[in-house]
Amino acid sequence: MKRMTAKEILAASFKELAQDKPINKITVQDIVGNCGYSPATFYRNFSDKFDLIAWDYTTSCREIMNQSAAEGRSWQETVAEACRHFQANQDYMRNLLRNTSGRDSFVKYESAIDAELMSQAILRRTGEADFDEDLRRMVTIYSYGTAQYTCEWLLSGCSLPADKMAELFIEALPEKVAAILCS
Repeated sequence: MKRMTAKEILAASFKELAQDKPINKITVQDIVGNCGYSPATFYRNFSDKFDLIAWDYTTSCREIMNQSAAEGRSWQETVAEACRHFQANQDYMRNLLRNTSGRDSFVKYESAIDAELMSQAILRRTGEADFDEDLRRMVTIYSYGTAQYTCEWLLSGCSLPADKMAELFIEALPEKVAAILCS
């Protein structure tokens, strides 16, 4: 059995608090008090609660990507799994988007992480060490657009089912990117 790390426990504590409290009202003291840790433990792991949020998002995305790669899932299945993850956590994500000044930061951060993960997937598929700058730009533009639309989707209460969102995200892939990821 895998034990949770201090980071995982602190993130779980934060998410638990976010079920009942606006994120902008949650303090580090609330987080550590909820899980029995000291503020020193928190600050050994994170610089502030926004660092915790970023770490949690990155970790979740990487887990989806790593599990998909390990199980040999298609890019379509990976995108669908990510959409299902967002939909399952939509209350938390809406709290995050509504109760921080972070929608713009979230879009910027999410798009950067998504572009990095998509780039890694392209490199795995092609077996190359790098790819051309035009393809990198396409990935970046696509990532910004999907990050922005993911926020709108979450704030709308996930008006479309996750699998339909994933289908639309796949259809919106630039042709050159789709040729690599969806072949």
